[in-house]
Amino acid sequence: VMGGEPTFFFVFFSVMVGLIIMAPISKLPEFMANSWRMKASNQMVICVFYVVTYMRHTSNLENAIRFASDHLNPPLAVDMKRILWDVETGKFESVNESLDAYLETWRDWNHEFIESMHLIESSLYESSEDRRITALEKSLDVILNETYETMLHYAHNLKGPITTLH
Repeated sequence: VMGGEPTFFFVFFSVMVGLIIMAPISKLPEFMANSWRMKASNQMVICVFYVVTYMRHTSNLENAIRFASDHLNPPLAVDMKRILWDVETGKFESVNESLDAYLETWRDWNHEFIESMHLIESSLYESSEDRRITALEKSLDVILNETYETMLHYAHNLKGPITTLH
């Protein structure tokens, strides 16, 4: 015969388990977003490289983004395909508008990627072939140099705690 005690025990146990796992589960979306952002930011240098590589021989931003999305792995490949999808579905009128809206999502995290992509966009408006190639090369230099600077700052910030542990 089941009395009131076992039922109360299961209710109490379920409530306690729910309270204990509520905090970790509430942080899960933030953790997943940060994980997605970190994976994407690891691919940004190669993304700029793919776009510049394509645009060196053909000055077409849409095809360059498609080329990059075909050769990158998720999550950045998904973001590049979304840029194109937003144009195809009419959310934006041009690839430039869609790309600018996408770059705004990175404003707080990766300025060098934004600057490099803007330099790539500006290469479309250059009058001579030499100036167009120079703008593309500058976009690669910007992301490589800024990524290098970021790594140096990160390593420098690690030096203090490691020295303390030593």
